[in-house]
Amino acid sequence: MAKRLFDVAVASLLLIATAPVILIAAIVLAVTYRCWPFFTQERVGQDGESFGFVNLRTLPPHAARKSTRLN
Repeated sequence: MAKRLFDVAVASLLLIATAPVILIAAIVLAVTYRCWPFFTQERVGQDGESFGFVNLRTLPPHAARKSTRLN
């Protein structure tokens, strides 16, 4: 129980510390790509349970359609 409380406390402090950087990155991405800067993915976690994962967009939404294979 003590480790869980420690983990939650440290994660909360780190989230508060990095929130301004994430906010600035989200604003830059929203202006650059002209779309919502966050997207969700389904990930598989412990014991095979899936969960939603929120991520910042690092490529424009249409990048997959523009890519070409080099082979």
